[in-house]
Amino acid sequence: MIQPRYHEIQCIRNANNRLIPMVNETDLHPSTHSHLGWRQFSGFRFARHVTLQPLAVAEIPRVAQVMPVAFLRQGQAWRAAGVMGSAYGENVYVAEDGRWRGHFVPAALRVYPFALSEQDEERLALWPGYEPGELDDASRDADGLTPFFEEGRYTPLLQKTLAFLQQVKRGQADVHEPLAMLHELGLLTPWRVPAEEGQDASRELEGLYRVAPERWALLDDSDWLELRRCGALEWLYAHLHSLHHAERFKAMERRQERASRWAPEESDEQNQAAALLAAMFEQSDEHPSR
Repeated sequence: MIQPRYHEIQCIRNANNRLIPMVNETDLHPSTHSHLGWRQFSGFRFARHVTLQPLAVAEIPRVAQVMPVAFLRQGQAWRAAGVMGSAYGENVYVAEDGRWRGHFVPAALRVYPFALSEQDEERLALWPGYEPGELDDASRDADGLTPFFEEGRYTPLLQKTLAFLQQVKRGQADVHEPLAMLHELGLLTPWRVPAEEGQDASRELEGLYRVAPERWALLDDSDWLELRRCGALEWLYAHLHSLHHAERFKAMERRQERASRWAPEESDEQNQAAALLAAMFEQSDEHPSR
């Protein structure tokens, strides 16, 4: 799976001998975290080394306005990813001061420090490297620590966060059938992100695909209607129009130290996530999956 990565880049090789990210996250459980708490994050420094971010169907059109959206395989499943740099370990959308350099932040990055557990999708996990704080009356008042659990259960806020991330995960899977169809029709072709001159080959992004424009133009009417029926046309067109953003990576890297005037509001991040969740539910009702 495409995974968010924190600090040092850890990779393993898949069956095709390609490097893929590997993450060790920490599952939240009452037996280990009932005495601990977390703080609302400020800024996006935690994502400085996240290069490929999994995307849900509902967010692809908006993400595609600011960054390339490419496709890749996770085992036998197709997935969409926002591409945020030209090499593993780079993210040109996070400024030196932690501000986000774009109009829209991918959904899963908005609920840091939480992720969906890889072992149990009914459970939350903490991002690698995140250190929760010890709960006591003083820390709650002075440091803004919020508990993970109340009476052995996630707090209401974390229950909403879990529901949000579960919906995001389902949305990430919704791209599979349309992309599998395009792959079978021969419309997906490998895509390479423009790399910096002299870039270390071991950090080159691998296994990315795009829709081939010349083949897309020849798509059979019945296949086009099938893609329209399952609600895939909007995000496929968004993908096609997003790849040019990769040409800006070099310039963005040179301006990495400058604060972005397009930084999103950093307050009330959980409310933003809840609003996005509602929008995703609404869109999924309008465009049911096959």
